[in-house]
Parts: sequence; C-alpha cells; structure tokens
Amino acid sequence: RVRGGREWEEAAVVAGRSSGDLVHPLPFTPERINAEFASAVADMKNSVADRSNATSSCAGLFIAAHLGFDFPGNWIHVDMAYPVHCGERATGYGVSLLVILFGHNSQSRMFRSIAPISTENGDCENDCKASKKMR
Repeated sequence: RVRGGREWEEAAVVAGRSSGDLVHPLPFTPERINAEFASAVADMKNSVADRSNATSSCAGLFIAAHLGFDFPGNWIHVDMAYPVHCGERATGYGVSLLVILFGHNSQSRMFRSIAPISTENGDCENDCKASKKMR
C-alpha cells in the first residue's frame, strides 16, 4: 500500500517489472479491516484477529495508524515476507525492486542511473532487459 498517490503505486509496479520482483497494488480500506486490530488493553494490537483476512492490507493499515492518518509524507508498504526466503536461505527478493524504486526517486545521479524506469510511459527508459532477473 502506498500513501502518496497513484504515482508511487505505478512506480512500484514499473520497478517490479524492471527488476523481476513483481508487485501489485492491494486495496486499502481501513473502514473494513479496522476491527482486525481491536484490543481490550491497547489502542491497537500488532497482529490481526483473523490470519486469513487480507493480512497485507492489514499491515498497511497498521503502518498508517502508527504514522498517523494525517502524516504529510509519502510511504509505501511492500509486503515481502513470503518471497524473501526459501527454507533457511534468502532469495534476494526485493533488493532490486527497492534499488530501482528509490533510486528512481533519488536526487543522486548515481542512484538514478541504476534505476532505468519512467512512470510516464510505464517502461524502462533504456533497454533494461539485461537488468531483469531470470527466474
């Protein structure tokens, strides 16, 4: 989930296609999932009541609630807990995605040079087939 508009969601999808670490925006409906965090002793518990109820969207709500719904900055939640490991070994999922996504939005020329995406046309600015992972 992204707080900062469709631009960040689209940039994440494009960065995923470019890196091979695919992502897709999920619904963010706090009014429908707020009850998942009900607690008798705290403002909000840090685990959902029903583990089969949109846990990725619930995690986005948890972040939003703790940043504050009036938080003026942009944020993005990439739920990568499942694909980052295979057994006891790391897969490397997410590293390329985040380098490209945040590099594209960096003020640093070096970081921008390794982030060949353009959200305007939804594709790579250069021929970035070589940068895509082969799975």
